[in-house]
Amino acid sequence: MKHTFSFTLIRILAMECIIILLLAAIASPMPISLSLAIVAAIIAALLFLTRNLQIRPGYVDHMSGEKFERYCRAWFHHHGYFVIRTTQKTKDYGADLIMRKGLHKIVVQAKRYDRNIGVYAIQQAMAAKAYYNADKAIVITNQYFTYSARKLAEVNDVQLVDRSDLFHIPESKKD
Repeated sequence: MKHTFSFTLIRILAMECIIILLLAAIASPMPISLSLAIVAAIIAALLFLTRNLQIRPGYVDHMSGEKFERYCRAWFHHHGYFVIRTTQKTKDYGADLIMRKGLHKIVVQAKRYDRNIGVYAIQQAMAAKAYYNADKAIVITNQYFTYSARKLAEVNDVQLVDRSDLFHIPESKKD
C-alpha cells in the first residue's frame, strides 16, 4: 500500500519538476544542455525509485494474512473500487473486504497461501455475498485456483483474481 501511494506521489512530483525545468529552460538564459541534463537526472531517479518500489511476487508470498489484506485493499483501490471497510478477523462471514464500484456492493475473500486455492474459499465468498446482501463476490489470491474451485466459481458467478492478475504475469508463464 505504502509502495503504491509512494510510487504515485513520486511520479507526480517528478513530472512537475520536469515541466518546471522545461519551462525554465525556455524562459531563462540557462543553457538548454544543462536543463536537459537535469531532466535526464530526474528521469533516471524516477526509474530507479520505481524499480525499487514495485511489489514483487516473492514479497507478497511472505506477507502475513493481515498485510496481504491491506495489499489487496490498495490493489482494488488502484483498479477503481471504493473499499468501504475491512471486516474483523473473526466472524467476518466469509468477507475480508466490503467494497463498492459504481452502484454495486462487492465482497472479497482474500487468501494468501503457499498452495493453490480450493473450493472452500469460493464457498466463503458465496456465503459472504448472501450475508452482506452483495451484488458480487470476488476471491483474490497470491496463488492459483484448483480446477474444482474455478468450476464452482463459474457456476456461482464468483470472480477470481489469481497470481496472474495480481502481478500481470503473461499466460504462458503460469505453472
